[in-house]
Amino acid sequence: MINSRISDITAKICRHEDDLELEFALRRLELAYTIRDDKVRFEEYVLLHHKQLRSRFLSYVLGARPLSILTAPPIYAMIVPFRLLDAFISLYQRAYFPVYGVPAARRRDHMAFDPRHLVYLDQLEQFNCLLLPMSS
Repeated sequence: MINSRISDITAKICRHEDDLELEFALRRLELAYTIRDDKVRFEEYVLLHHKQLRSRFLSYVLGARPLSILTAPPIYAMIVPFRLLDAFISLYQRAYFPVYGVPAARRRDHMAFDPRHLVYLDQLEQFNCLLLPMSS
């Protein structure tokens, strides 16, 4: 009885996985992108449309809400402590993980983000995106 229930649930999961994969494929076609070498590649006409959506730096800054402008300095001030923390964690991992036989985690295996490919972002938006993941 339990085995047949487990089999039924497993079969449903497999069907849902197939449905999900089909939906992903349809969405890739709809958004006109492919994934090659673990990177998203947009069709040329989509890139042109992204460029048209890009706001200009000055209009982006002037259109910002006053509270966003007031909170920006403390947020940007956190760049240095977070980068230092990131450096110390990386140093710790490289120094101590081998001692205990723990494999080092490669950041690029877990974080894949490159705002240079998001052509609809202006320079400040791209800079903000680079700050968030702290990937190197």
